[in-house]
Amino acid sequence: MDHMIQCDSCKGSGYSPEAEEMDHQLVGKTFDAMERHQKVKEFFEARGTDFRCPKCKGEGSVSVRLDLVNHMLQHRIARGNLHNVTMLGTKTGDDGSSVLNIEYQGQQYELPGLKFYEKSAGMVGFVGWFQDEIFFRPYLDQTLRRVPEFDRAGVESRDADGRKVATVGWICAAKPEGFRAPVGLVPGKDGQYVPDLSVEVRFRVPQEFLQECTRRQLTPEEVLSGFVGDVSGIMNWADCPRADDYSSNGSDEREFAERWLQRAYFLDEDELDEREKLEEAAIAQEDQRNEFVDLFDDFQYHGGKADELITAVRALVEKQAADEEGKL
Repeated sequence: MDHMIQCDSCKGSGYSPEAEEMDHQLVGKTFDAMERHQKVKEFFEARGTDFRCPKCKGEGSVSVRLDLVNHMLQHRIARGNLHNVTMLGTKTGDDGSSVLNIEYQGQQYELPGLKFYEKSAGMVGFVGWFQDEIFFRPYLDQTLRRVPEFDRAGVESRDADGRKVATVGWICAAKPEGFRAPVGLVPGKDGQYVPDLSVEVRFRVPQEFLQECTRRQLTPEEVLSGFVGDVSGIMNWADCPRADDYSSNGSDEREFAERWLQRAYFLDEDELDEREKLEEAAIAQEDQRNEFVDLFDDFQYHGGKADELITAVRALVEKQAADEEGKL
């Protein structure tokens, strides 16, 4: 039972078999739980249900809400991680299993067989599924909260080039005005994260490489993305997670990948440093040119004559050239 029916008169609540039956009929039309719930909500709040309030026994108007905790336990939806969950603690069930107590949207729940770390008690985070087990992860920034009202409704999670875009609403103490992050990413300290600036590269691989991947029970994408993370020296810190999901496999892997790159495609370090300095100098010079153009525009905007400025600059250049010749 996922659809909680609440009596508008006394606020008593329960479940309606009729509402659940309608939900099952809608599964064939849409797999989006929230979309199905909205249809059920609109239908039953308009005409009423077979629900009889267990508290006042009335059959008046009702409100319908989706019990997300129960929905997650029933359907194990990958996109159904519950955010803004407070960890209350654990207890041992009658069968000896671990039972987690959480608070979500003002109500307390008990979740079976959940992975839990004692230090997380009293912390706020999110609950989700990994394989067949439930897990709880506290937010690194304990002021962080998920805010669905800030979501960019109707916007695709990726742009035309395949990069993840910020569509999911959040808020934290460092960003009280609210902000957005890509789907599936939980922001780090002060709401920080590294945006997805990845670029798609397509190329063909030989059968031998595919065989090596199969031997290790990995996909070609997993192997190549892991190598890219290692050779690029990427470290995906929890306090500032990356939206592109890239990360190295560890310090040793980064070191060996760097050694391989240097050995396979040798580049003199001094030459590399010199090249980087030249590139930085070229960028700085371009910035100065742009700044001069801005100053020229400002000069004209405030009533200056372009010819006068050009003449003044030319005189300065000629003087500089004369001074240089005098030193020779």
